[in-house]
Amino acid sequence: MKALFNSRLAVLTFVLVFMAGISAAVPVKRHFGTESGLTNNHIRDLLQDRDGFMWFATWAGVDRFAGYEFINFRSFPTDSIKLDNNRIEEIAQSPDGAFVIRTYTKRIYRLDPRSGKFSLGQKGDADILAARHSKPNPLNPELWDYPERSSLTYTDRDGNLWVVRRSNGVDYICPGNDAVRFVTS
Repeated sequence: MKALFNSRLAVLTFVLVFMAGISAAVPVKRHFGTESGLTNNHIRDLLQDRDGFMWFATWAGVDRFAGYEFINFRSFPTDSIKLDNNRIEEIAQSPDGAFVIRTYTKRIYRLDPRSGKFSLGQKGDADILAARHSKPNPLNPELWDYPERSSLTYTDRDGNLWVVRRSNGVDYICPGNDAVRFVTS
């Protein structure tokens, strides 16, 4: 009888330990680079806008990521307002919804996300850029001990981690149970 109890206890202990291992969320990492549609692997800045889109300042303009594809905004020779350089160093969203960007040569412009058109920067835009990361989003507690970081790391509103890789795109890290967000073709 005691042997039967001990064997059942051993099985129950094994099941509980096994279930605890299954229920622990293992972070999921997804890499985005030019092979995923990002126009350039050199990312200088990133942010999440009010609508939840991720925006990346790259060496080939500004890329918007909607969760499944990238859309690029850059200057062309036929544009009425041409950027002096498509290499974007900083990006911030202004109170009116436009994006304030600073190019490699330190000139400030605005991007209207609806029309995709650039315009010259306005008074106060430098202050918007300076304050762009003053209120960081809290990191999801399940990712607190995640070992990978870089000099440019961003936390989105859901607490997920975006880690920019030196000249190699960006990694998106979320708790394992959020992996269903990925849509692949």
